[in-house]
Amino acid sequence: MKKSLTKKLKEAKEVDEEKKIKDFESKFNSTSNDDEKLDVINSFEELDGLGQYIEDVVSGDLYEVLKTSFEEVFEYSLGEREQYKEVIMTVLFTKNGYNPKSKLLFASRYPFVDSVFRESKRKDYKALSKQLQRLESKLILRTVCKEINSLDSTIPMFTIHDSILTSSKHIETVKSKLIDILTLEIGFEPVIKVGE
Repeated sequence: MKKSLTKKLKEAKEVDEEKKIKDFESKFNSTSNDDEKLDVINSFEELDGLGQYIEDVVSGDLYEVLKTSFEEVFEYSLGEREQYKEVIMTVLFTKNGYNPKSKLLFASRYPFVDSVFRESKRKDYKALSKQLQRLESKLILRTVCKEINSLDSTIPMFTIHDSILTSSKHIETVKSKLIDILTLEIGFEPVIKVGE
């Protein structure tokens, strides 16, 4: 009898989780702008920190936010923006058992995101980096560049990680297509920075 009660409780919990997921998907998919999407994400307590993480990433402010948080919590600085980029590399690409202050700060600021990252590295800590490389390749090379090339095969494009190098006269075309495709693929409009 105890087994059947335990099994029933587990099944009820699974049904409840499925309802929550369907409710979330329904609300999220019915929104029309980024602010509404973030409101939906923030309304689900199980996604603790996800809305803030998305906002920080999409705005292009993640490194600055981490820098400010690190300096407030630990009362010293790691240096400039590039050092905080290393914090993200540590979070993404190191073993779960390695927990420097910066990784713990990330976990406290974005608990749900940290749990997803940790879970994806549970069996193989390199799995997340491989997934991210495949995703970046799919988005940049096989989607954005392919689409731009189909529009105008004379546009020069060279990829460098998550960036596309092109001529100055084609910057707006490349930027526009990059924003359109990334918004469609990730669900949020990213801030695209143009360098020289």
